[in-house]
Amino acid sequence: MTTFNSSAADNDLDHLTEAELTTLRSLRDRGWAVCLFAPFEVNGANPERVSDAMAEAGWRQIEAAGR
Repeated sequence: MTTFNSSAADNDLDHLTEAELTTLRSLRDRGWAVCLFAPFEVNGANPERVSDAMAEAGWRQIEAAGR
């Protein structure tokens, strides 16, 4: 994910506020790995399971990088 903006959704729940975007950018700038999926992207999947799967894939990438 390279940006935090999504133009595909019309629902306000699918958009982040400017304050939320600022927080996410600040975290990324400080070295945090940040990835989000909007509710329309989750598309009915269990968001907790999606988050868990992203974390597992992230750990595999970190380990592959030798860290």
